[in-house]
Amino acid sequence: MTVENKPDRSAVGTMSTERLPIVDISPYLDDSATDEDRRKARDALDSACREFGECCVAGTG
Repeated sequence: MTVENKPDRSAVGTMSTERLPIVDISPYLDDSATDEDRRKARDALDSACREFGECCVAGTG
């Protein structure tokens, strides 16, 4: 089979067109962060995982 005759599989296994959520977890590494800051980071991570299934974690140092 030549390249020209191969089926187009470019869409196989691709994710949706939604953007991957980016969650900043730096409040967990910052001793001066408030409990509210940590709660917001936790809730953002929870939401990203539940609604999208994965995320990109930022603020790790």
